[in-house]
Amino acid sequence: MLCDHKQCTGCAACAAVCPVGAIQMQQDADGFYFPKVAESCIHCGKCEHTCPVLTPRSRPDAVYPQAYVMKHNNRDVLLQSASGGMFTLLAQWAFAQNACVYGACWDENFHVQLRRADSMEQLAPMRGSKYVYSHAKAVYRDAEQQLKAGRTVVFTGVPCQIAALYGVLQGREYPNLYTAEIVCHGAGSEKVFDAYLADIQAQSGKKLKALDQTSKKRPWTKLIQRYICQVWQDGSESCANFSEDSYTAFYMKNLCFNESCYQCPWASVPRKADVTMGDFMGIGVTKRHYIKLKDGVSAVWFNTQKGVQLREKLSESTDACWEKCDLAECMEFNHTLWKPSTRPQGREKFLDNFNKISYSSLKAQYFTPKYKAMRVIKKSINMVLGAHLTACGIDLVQQKNGVPKKVQEKLLTLKELYGQSEEAECSKR
Repeated sequence: MLCDHKQCTGCAACAAVCPVGAIQMQQDADGFYFPKVAESCIHCGKCEHTCPVLTPRSRPDAVYPQAYVMKHNNRDVLLQSASGGMFTLLAQWAFAQNACVYGACWDENFHVQLRRADSMEQLAPMRGSKYVYSHAKAVYRDAEQQLKAGRTVVFTGVPCQIAALYGVLQGREYPNLYTAEIVCHGAGSEKVFDAYLADIQAQSGKKLKALDQTSKKRPWTKLIQRYICQVWQDGSESCANFSEDSYTAFYMKNLCFNESCYQCPWASVPRKADVTMGDFMGIGVTKRHYIKLKDGVSAVWFNTQKGVQLREKLSESTDACWEKCDLAECMEFNHTLWKPSTRPQGREKFLDNFNKISYSSLKAQYFTPKYKAMRVIKKSINMVLGAHLTACGIDLVQQKNGVPKKVQEKLLTLKELYGQSEEAECSKR
C-alpha cells in the first residue's frame, strides 16, 4: 500500500526497497514525481513499512536541540556556499575519517540528483542551494551498502529524504551514520523549472552552462537577498535578484510546490536528523552576536546525542567559528523550522495556467506593471533603511501577527519532550 497522493513527498523510498522493481517514480502533469506500481508487484508490504509517511519513526537518542551560529573561516568556501559553509565543514571532517558524503548536484539537464562524494573535488558541485525537486532513489541503497561495509556516512538531504533513509534502513541505528537535513522551503516542480530553463535560453539566445541560485556576487545581508547567477557557454554571466527571476519568484511565493509540502510533517519540531542546517534569517535583529555577518552565516541545530557528539568533534577544527544561540531566534525568521510553507490561494490556478499557456505568457500574468512597481518601492525602502532596519520592521510585523508566541508554543512542546538543559540555554549578553 502506498500513501495518499496528497501526502506523498516523492522521496522514492518505496521504489528503492521494492524487491522486484515493481515501483517506478513517474512525473505527473504538474511536474511532481510519484510512485507507479506495476502488475509485477508481489504484495510483500515492504513499501508500506518503509514509507516515512505511513510508518513514521522517532529518534531514540533525541535531545533538546543545541543551536549555534556557525561560520567557516575560509572566505572562498563561504563564497561558494549558500550560507555559512556548514556543509563543507561536515565534509572536511568526514573525508578526514575516510567517510563519504551524500549531497545534491545538478546533472547535465539541470535536474537535481543526490549523489555520493568521496573527496573534496567531488563535493564542489554539491555546494549551494537548488530550489527544485531532487532525485534520491539510487542513493538510499548505496548509503546502506557503505554503512554495512563499516564506512562512516554523512547523508545530507531535505527532511523527507532523511526520513526516507531511516525508512530504507528500517529504523536500524548505525553508529557510523550521521544525518544532516537542509532546512527546506518546498520541492519545486521540475516541469516548471524545465520551462524556465528553456525560456531563459530562448530569451538570451545562449546555452546555459551553470546556474547558481544562491549567488554571493552581491553582499550577503541578514535579509539574505537571493541572487540568481546564470553562466552561459560563451563565458558571460547574468545575475538578478530573486524577485526579478521568474522561477525563483514563483518558488518564493510557494506557487510551484508539491501538495505534500504544505502539510510537511518534518517541517516542525522535533527535527529527525542529527544535524539541521540552514540560513540564519534575521540574525542580529533580536540578539547581539559576535560572529560577523559578512559573506554568510549558518544556523545549525544538533538534535540528537550523536549530533551533539559530532559538534564536539567539529569544534576541534580551526576551520570554523561557533557561537551558541537560542532556538527561538533561529525560528522567528525561518518558518520552515517549525511549520510548513503556506499554501497560497493561487497555487491551483498557477499550475492550471502553466499547463494551458506558454511560459512567457505565464510570466506576463504575474510580472505585471503593478508587481514591478511594488518591487521598485520595496527595493527603494530597503536601500533607504538598510538591511537591519528593514529586518527590524519585519520583526515588528511578526510580533503583531503573533509569531514569537507561536514559536514559544513549539518550544514548550520540545521542553515537555526532553526538558531544557543548561547547555541548551543561550548565555545572556
